[in-house]
Amino acid sequence: MKAVSLGFISSIRSCLRKYATFSGRASRSEYWWFTLFVCGAYLSAAYCDALIAGVDLENYTDIFGPTLVIVGLLLLLPSCAVSVRRLHDIGKSGWWSWLSLTIVGLAVLLFWTVRPGDRTDNQYGELVEQAGQANPIRKLWLLAIAAVVIPLVLMMMAGVALIGMTWLGYSPATEVVEGAE
Repeated sequence: MKAVSLGFISSIRSCLRKYATFSGRASRSEYWWFTLFVCGAYLSAAYCDALIAGVDLENYTDIFGPTLVIVGLLLLLPSCAVSVRRLHDIGKSGWWSWLSLTIVGLAVLLFWTVRPGDRTDNQYGELVEQAGQANPIRKLWLLAIAAVVIPLVLMMMAGVALIGMTWLGYSPATEVVEGAE
C-alpha cells in the first residue's frame, strides 16, 4: 500500500472521524498536524474565556474557564486516540501513553512521536506513511511544533502545581517577615 503524508485539514478530518478509535496506526504528519490544531483550539478557547471575563488574555488567570473546559473535553478522546495510534505506528503498545504523566515520560514520548514509523505492516495495522528520506522542511515543522507544545505542557504543569499549592494553603504571594511569628 502506498500512502502519502496527510495535510493539515486531512489530519483533522481523519482524527475527528476516528474520534475514539484506538486501533490502527497514525502517521507522523497526522499526529503533529492534529496536535497543532489542538494547541490552536486551546489558545482560541482561552482567548474566548478572557473575552467572556472582560479582561485581556495576558491578565486572564482562570485556567478552567467554561470554553476551555468544553474544548478540552471534546478533544480529549481524539487526542488520546491519535497518540495511541502514533505509538502503534512505531510498533509500541498504546499503554506507553501513560508515560505522559511523568516529566521524563514526556521526553520519551516526544522522541517516539518524531521517529519514523515502521517501514512495513506491523501487528497494529498496515503501513500508513511512505517511509523514505525525511523532508528537511517537515523536520523543521516538527521541531517548530515541538517548540510550541513542550512549553505549553510545562506551563500547564506549573499551573496545576500552583493550584495544588494554593489548595493546600501555601500562597506564593505570602511574604515572610523576619522576627515575626
